[in-house]
Amino acid sequence: MQNMQIRIHQLAVEAIVGTKEHEQSTPQALKLNVTFEFDAAAAVAGDDLTEAVDYDTLCESISARLAERKYALIETLAQDVVALVVNDGRVTSAVVEVQKPAAVEAAEYISAVVAWPRPGACGGSDDSRKHHISR
Repeated sequence: MQNMQIRIHQLAVEAIVGTKEHEQSTPQALKLNVTFEFDAAAAVAGDDLTEAVDYDTLCESISARLAERKYALIETLAQDVVALVVNDGRVTSAVVEVQKPAAVEAAEYISAVVAWPRPGACGGSDDSRKHHISR
């Protein structure tokens, strides 16, 4: 086993998120920080993308998911993104931070952070999730 941590910094996305009327009609610019771990032994040994968690595909999936949904809370949005990340059964843990720059005028941004350790990550398995990211 070779645990590998992948970090996606400041992924620029747009989403409809907020509790105010104008926030529910216009997508807002958000930044996401996504960190996840997976066993990279096979990917590294074979230098093989098909054995790795494809972060480019993951970023596209996150953007697509956020474009098709509306959220009142950034907490709910963060939970939705972490669920998408761990949908790939090879992911053993993930942390997602959602930054909302326009939330409070006096603050650079407000963020919500959610962490998810996979049940059974220490040798067990969770067959309730798919092996690959669905788009």
